Amino acid sequence: MRDTYSEGLKIIKDELLLLPKSPGIYKMVDKNGDILYVGKAKNIKKRVTSYSKLNNQSQRILTMISNIKKLEIMVTNTEVEALLLESNLIKKHKPRFNILLKDDKSFPSILLTSDHNFPQIKKHRGRKIEKGFYFGPFSSAGSVNRSIDALQKGFLIRNCTDNVFKLRTRPCLQFQIKRCTAPCVGFVNQDDYKKQIDQAKSFLSGNSNEIKKNFAANMEKCSETLDFENAAVWRNKIRALSNIQSFQNININGLGDADIIAVFSNFKKTAINISFMRSGSNFGDHTYFFSQSSETSSNKLISEFLSQFYENKIPPKEIIVSHTPIDLKLISEALSSLVDYKIKIICPQKGIRKKLINNSTQNAEVSLNRKISEEDKTKKNFDEIKKIFKITNNINRIEVYDNSHIQGKFAVGAMIVANKDGFDKSSYRKYNLEIEDNTLGGNDFGMMEEVIKRRFRKNNSNVSAYNLPDLILIDGGRGHLNTVYKVLKEYQLDWIKVCAISKGADRNAGREKFHLIDESSFTLKPNSLIMFFLQKLRDEAHRFAITAHRLKRKKSISYNQIDEIDGIGNIKKKALLKYFGSAKEVSKASIDDLIKVDGISKNVAQKIYNFFSNE
Repeated sequence: MRDTYSEGLKIIKDELLLLPKSPGIYKMVDKNGDILYVGKAKNIKKRVTSYSKLNNQSQRILTMISNIKKLEIMVTNTEVEALLLESNLIKKHKPRFNILLKDDKSFPSILLTSDHNFPQIKKHRGRKIEKGFYFGPFSSAGSVNRSIDALQKGFLIRNCTDNVFKLRTRPCLQFQIKRCTAPCVGFVNQDDYKKQIDQAKSFLSGNSNEIKKNFAANMEKCSETLDFENAAVWRNKIRALSNIQSFQNININGLGDADIIAVFSNFKKTAINISFMRSGSNFGDHTYFFSQSSETSSNKLISEFLSQFYENKIPPKEIIVSHTPIDLKLISEALSSLVDYKIKIICPQKGIRKKLINNSTQNAEVSLNRKISEEDKTKKNFDEIKKIFKITNNINRIEVYDNSHIQGKFAVGAMIVANKDGFDKSSYRKYNLEIEDNTLGGNDFGMMEEVIKRRFRKNNSNVSAYNLPDLILIDGGRGHLNTVYKVLKEYQLDWIKVCAISKGADRNAGREKFHLIDESSFTLKPNSLIMFFLQKLRDEAHRFAITAHRLKRKKSISYNQIDEIDGIGNIKKKALLKYFGSAKEVSKASIDDLIKVDGISKNVAQKIYNFFSNE
């Protein structure tokens, strides 16, 4: 056994002589230069020494040692810095032997902007670089949209963009349906609008009952003075705010902002469920799955999850966990260094927080059992496909390709990926096909050839097949099949099985024909489960291609060169297009001609003329 690991052990032992006793991170690298593992350490020399002894090592670590060709280190000032650097590198390189959080999901929030005299309410995703009051995260875009809708009804806050706000000359529909006080046309002054914003912030910060009491008091006053119309307005506001609370599942007094994180393991798989509590209200949950956890304790998994999950998200003041993380104090310090308040991580044994953990654990269990069931179905489908298409190796990755265009215009190629976990949306790719010279215009074969070349150009027979498919499905006929196979053969990848799926008689679903290289075409039973599965793969590729095509077409149609001219808004743009007919004619116009357009001064005309003269 030692012969298998001798080279890796020698590399580790040779490096030990040079390693410092300071905090930092270490990287195990394989023969291709790919990072196998990233680890942190308070004492790099002491930590790496533990790998020099084969006794008591897990099979995962032994396999990693057998692949080591190089060891790299990076020294940090503190152990906290090492932890943060480790999580960054794991996110960036996704090492095979680390516990990986496949977190390609950004959670939406509600944003009340603060860089305008009349702030806007809107949904926000990603980094919080825009100035304003953020509230969230929410587990889904739907819950954010419902909350914004209700907040507009309750506090009459505008949701239009600053540009639309600036160009309004009369109230829009939002004012008519009583969801905005129309600050754009001066129907509300800045001080009164600020009160609306402050009430919304107060409500989102947990003072919901106090706000509703004030609204109820106003409703009663209106009723007493027989002003039933305004009484109904206040009643509708109360209903809207109550509606927000009704779909937030659980409301807990005394609990502020907290994330509840619970681990559940079964059949050598693990699920981690996280629920978002903000101001005592539950804004939904999300479950992550791990497959490398059979040799890893729940305490270690919680530690890895906390380090990676909050690498690009703002942690709340309190994090409630089902298992005490390893390096609890270190992780708390590291997370606190990302914000301007102290992060408290607790593992409750009783009380309301323990009930929340139990609820989150139950959600993790239900999600994991469903995941295991889905994976079992997928495995059976993969095994069946292996038989049908006569594939010798096990199927781990299927890539499906489709093109979408209108007579060659706005052409987009699409690739979707399916593996044992289902659709791997983080691996989806779209390929914008630029066909200005019309060499590919309407040529579906040429487009498919271009897509396949761009996908596999960097791969050849000497490159690891780690990220290559075991099966390629093409939406098309034998012509598409031959086109794809020719490219794969050119790149020495013709060992990858390729199948083209064409529509059957009358283009009816269930009568599709399957085409393989050097074999006769065949069909499957129309109502078979495997036929439904293959249709599902093909339809997902078609959906993704159509969506990408529509976005490209919409962007192209809405784009206009005039949009690039500084100081030209919608009103001037419309006036120019109405007068000249097109941007092309505007580009040909002289300064004297431009001045004739309503709203275009001599200075603006000069700016337009200079823009097109420099093209």
